[in-house]
Amino acid sequence: MEEIRPRDVFFAFSFRGCRPGSLVAQVSEKELGDIFEKMVKDAGFTPAARYLKIYPNADGVAGKGGYTAEITLEESSANVYTWPEDGDAVGDIFYCNYERDNSDKFKKLYTALCQFFNPQEVETFGPFRIYRRKQTPM
Repeated sequence: MEEIRPRDVFFAFSFRGCRPGSLVAQVSEKELGDIFEKMVKDAGFTPAARYLKIYPNADGVAGKGGYTAEITLEESSANVYTWPEDGDAVGDIFYCNYERDNSDKFKKLYTALCQFFNPQEVETFGPFRIYRRKQTPM
């Protein structure tokens, strides 16, 4: 009997007690986007678009606070949101297995995020497997 792979997989995470420098924008939005896009590419995913927003810090200094990094992948998306005042980063990775099993790429990307943020505590939600009408053989 042929094993069936889910067409879509959603995985969310919450990192607590992160390395402080990882939570605050140290560079421009372009450079920050380049950092996350490199993680995506190194994992084997194909970036299609990105959105970055750096917020003011606690003293109101523009562009030096927490940030939102959203990378749209040809295979779906990866998102990170930082909360420097709490020491936390939260995010999600959503990927599809339409033409191939992308679970190894997911594992590489998640590992890169863990290394970047270096959290003291991790809480994960998922992976949630989403099956659609037509299933994909393994």
